[in-house]
Amino acid sequence: MNDQIVTAAAEKSLDKAQDKPFGCHGEPKPGKPCQTKMAQSEAWVPALSTIRKVVGRWPSVKDLADHIHCGRCATLGRKAGLRFYRYQQTVVEMEQRRVQRQQAARQAFKRYL
Repeated sequence: MNDQIVTAAAEKSLDKAQDKPFGCHGEPKPGKPCQTKMAQSEAWVPALSTIRKVVGRWPSVKDLADHIHCGRCATLGRKAGLRFYRYQQTVVEMEQRRVQRQQAARQAFKRYL
């Protein structure tokens, strides 16, 4: 009986981990990392220009995953003067920009043929 309860509890915690795969990379208090887990719809990322300054190149989707913040840490960042955007919206915009750049490059290449 106890084994069934433990197994059920382990399955529920595993489901929660799968539902909330993103971890916050913010620091609500200096030197103490945030332990919040969140779903993609709850995640916030700083402006791409901010990530670019940190990474040293134009950020990729993986770089976005390394800079995810929860709502509380994003609010603290806004108070410090940073701009934050929703993770899903940023990923969609990055994909659209990539497609536009690719189409422009193809058109330019066809002009020279």
